[in-house]
Amino acid sequence: MNIDRKLETIRIINNVLLVSLVFSVVVMCFQITTFNMAFLGSLPVVIFLLLSEAVRRRVQNLIAFLLMHLLGAALPIYVAYVMDLRYYAGREFGGIYVSNVMLSLRILTAVIIVLLAIYSRVEDKDRFYPEISEAFVFFALFALSLITHQKLVLAPILIGEVVWAVLCMLFYNLKQTNNALVIWKNKDYVPYDAIGNNNRLMMGASIAISLICIAVGIFFDYGKEILSAIKRGLVTALRWLFSHFQFEETIEYEDPVSEPMSGGRLGGLIPPAKPDTSIWHTLWNVLFWIVAAVVTVFIIYLVIIGIREFYRFFNSKGMGLKDKLHRDKREFLSPIRKEENAFETKPGRITLRKRLTPEGRIRYMFVKYIKKSTDASSILGSDTPMQMESKTHNTTAASTLYEKARYSTEPITKQDLDTMKNLSRS
Repeated sequence: MNIDRKLETIRIINNVLLVSLVFSVVVMCFQITTFNMAFLGSLPVVIFLLLSEAVRRRVQNLIAFLLMHLLGAALPIYVAYVMDLRYYAGREFGGIYVSNVMLSLRILTAVIIVLLAIYSRVEDKDRFYPEISEAFVFFALFALSLITHQKLVLAPILIGEVVWAVLCMLFYNLKQTNNALVIWKNKDYVPYDAIGNNNRLMMGASIAISLICIAVGIFFDYGKEILSAIKRGLVTALRWLFSHFQFEETIEYEDPVSEPMSGGRLGGLIPPAKPDTSIWHTLWNVLFWIVAAVVTVFIIYLVIIGIREFYRFFNSKGMGLKDKLHRDKREFLSPIRKEENAFETKPGRITLRKRLTPEGRIRYMFVKYIKKSTDASSILGSDTPMQMESKTHNTTAASTLYEKARYSTEPITKQDLDTMKNLSRS
């Protein structure tokens, strides 16, 4: 396996680690489900992440790219939802069924994965190598566990951080090795096999020493939490094992059902609840639905705009998105002709900030001066400012001031402004 494939493998493992860990820790911190089911609930988004990696690498067309992501997310998420309906039957979290909460979290994670896939495809940048900057993810998860007082989350965070640390060491080692050997590529006298063997030996020793130091440091700080997590794992495994044996017949007891008291005491004094039919309740409902409709329309508009922009840039080749956004404009001499670039066409309006400067005021007054003329219809888009003024006013005084304001480095004086005002008012 060459270095590029090793780096790609490390990147995919790192992405799987981040997605599964963040999803599981968030679910456990908010006590949505149990410890084990949190990790099982992250499997559908991990499967979708692997499918997204394959689609991003092989599919080129934007429409096919989005459809493949939609189908790839629908299957594992739907299967997980059907299983959740059986396992979480009747369970609620904040008044909402747990199965619906898990479905919403998986859909949100899938949307984030798709957006990152589109971004990495447009920018031609893979997501995400195990770099030092990702340590802030573990800091955020650790802070979330402290805020929510969930000590059960510390063990998976620490284990994930250890795995991430090993991936970091492998990534930086392979990256530096690749950079060092690239200048000697395809040279017969370079002992590649010996360099690779020595590198693997030293890297294995470094990882072993680092893991020992990490384990000692973790047990000094979080030994109790880790041992309790191991104890819970062993107890869970033993309970699952012995659940297959029937030692004695379970005796079921019937609890007597107590009928609700009618009348008597305070129950008879509390009037039955009636639906609110006041005008304020009706107005509140109408206002709520109006706001919901406006927000929905706005979100749909943003989605349409985003799809249009992505479709414009997605399939173009030879230039990156930053190069396209910073490409030089083609600007015409005509102050009325539109300014264009290779990707969009917008009117060449003078911004408010420029209009407040003396140069901008002269340019703005010149445009009004030309447009209000009765012969303005004879102006061509290719005419220069001097030709425009010659056709409409048979003079070149205003166009001289316009060219000075637009192209010259000489400052605009008060006399220049007064002259242009008088010409524009004539």
